[in-house]
Amino acid sequence: MKKYLFCILFVVSSIILYIFYPRNHSFTFVCKIHNESPIDYSQSTYYHYIYNKERLFFFMQGYYINRQWLLKGEFTGYNSSLVDSLANIFDFNHYDYIMTFQKQIKNIRHSPYLTNTEDGLYFDKRTPLIIEYDTIITDSIYFYQVENNENFRAPGP
Repeated sequence: MKKYLFCILFVVSSIILYIFYPRNHSFTFVCKIHNESPIDYSQSTYYHYIYNKERLFFFMQGYYINRQWLLKGEFTGYNSSLVDSLANIFDFNHYDYIMTFQKQIKNIRHSPYLTNTEDGLYFDKRTPLIIEYDTIITDSIYFYQVENNENFRAPGP
């Protein structure tokens, strides 16, 4: 009887640990560039998850073209040569990249509990990486390298 009780207790505690215990995800700083955008991202907690060259070009150029109503023609995206040089530095075959605005990353975590509390995309079954930022606000855009994995993504709204 004690063996069954111990097994049940072990299974329940393992499930609770799996759901609630956040797992750290390794990352490496790659580079930073000056933030030329007039948009203030200092209070924002989102980031861009970049897994190929096309997505890098979108988030560095196309993203701003689609927001001209907000920018009023002041900024149309980053220079193509800058974006191309970044794309040549990045190794998209082995790594994915995280692009953050005006803040450096302290920690990257994921767990089912964090997915339920921090993420708004219930239909996307990939695991969102939840980022904890440093408190220092800068005027740079930071790029971090993470392991190439089809199961990870940025959290939703």
